[in-house]
Amino acid sequence: MTRSGYFKVFATLDLISKERAEMVVGRGSATEAYPLFGFDLKDYDRLFVEKLELLLKIRQNEFVNWSGRFRPALNNLPVYPVSKMWRISMPAQLSRVYLWFRHL
Repeated sequence: MTRSGYFKVFATLDLISKERAEMVVGRGSATEAYPLFGFDLKDYDRLFVEKLELLLKIRQNEFVNWSGRFRPALNNLPVYPVSKMWRISMPAQLSRVYLWFRHL
């Protein structure tokens, strides 16, 4: 399943459950897979910030335009179904890392 496929499954679940689905986003602790996907471990924090920003952009827009360092650009890509309700909880430490890397 593609990454966008996971979002579609989640959005569908959220809609059929009357907006009761929750998504937990984290970085995980296993770093062995980074080289398998062509990523460098030194980009650990930047990768997370970029992926999180893309996820947040997807939740805010029906059509997504995105350009980042670690994945190909998305140009006016439609995202269906649209999930209307999101609850975001960001621990203080993660929030600081996110805000710091966002401005690099």
